[in-house]
Amino acid sequence: MIIEFGSKGEVEALLRASVTFKFQGSEESDIFAGSPIHSKALQSLLASLVEAEGPAAGLVWKDTYRLSGHAERWNFVAKYAARHPRWNSLSDHERVTWIETVAAPYEVTEADAAELQEKITEIHCSGNFP
Repeated sequence: MIIEFGSKGEVEALLRASVTFKFQGSEESDIFAGSPIHSKALQSLLASLVEAEGPAAGLVWKDTYRLSGHAERWNFVAKYAARHPRWNSLSDHERVTWIETVAAPYEVTEADAAELQEKITEIHCSGNFP
């Protein structure tokens, strides 16, 4: 399915509004934080902006959406991901996939994923999450 926008500004506005909504932590946004469908939609919006901007400006977008550069988002991902009821029985691959879903559209590096897995396990085991 192809959706056409009138300008890059429209795509940027939709991406920013969707990211703000997802990470606000409200009851209404809660279901979207762990949604693989919403995650993919956000990744597609970001990819569209990166492609539309060209190589140099596209790198700025990619850099803007690196999880390691956003402490508040990083903490949100850790707390939300810890709510997975089977966290302790997930494989490493499943854990990283879950983290990437919750973090989208932010890029999760290998270092982020490793650090987040440790923090999430700590939170999950303590039961100290909303």
